[in-house]
Amino acid sequence: DGPGVTRAAAASLAFPTLVIGSGIDLVHPLAAARSLADAIPNATFAEVMPKATDKECHFAEIRAAIADFLDMNFNNQDQS
Repeated sequence: DGPGVTRAAAASLAFPTLVIGSGIDLVHPLAAARSLADAIPNATFAEVMPKATDKECHFAEIRAAIADFLDMNFNNQDQS
């Protein structure tokens, strides 16, 4: 997220990664979020409602995306 993050650096990430994006985001454009998720092996991408459109929905969707990601990647791990 930001200057200096190369596609190669993103591609080297070897752990579960969630990338969240939304439209109407001038600082972090949706296309940049999708590109970042595409560069990270096995990344999960979630598009959420823009905060400017519906703030409550935006944060609810972020919470849901994080909960789903954590459940999918960490709750069913072998604990031995």
